Amino acid sequence: MRQTCQINPLLVFSLKLILDSGEAEAIALACMKGNRIILDDKQARNIAKRMKLNVIGTIGI
Repeated sequence: MRQTCQINPLLVFSLKLILDSGEAEAIALACMKGNRIILDDKQARNIAKRMKLNVIGTIGI
């Protein structure tokens, strides 16, 4: 059985005020799951780092 993920809609809504939808969803998912996140947008990386997420830029791949 596959487990579904419930992303915090308030967090996504707040992030979408300053980021693109994809970046907002990715950050919210990484925050919920505690996973590493790969971001190429500087503003998204800075926000994710402030949220104490383990961020990798695309150059780090």
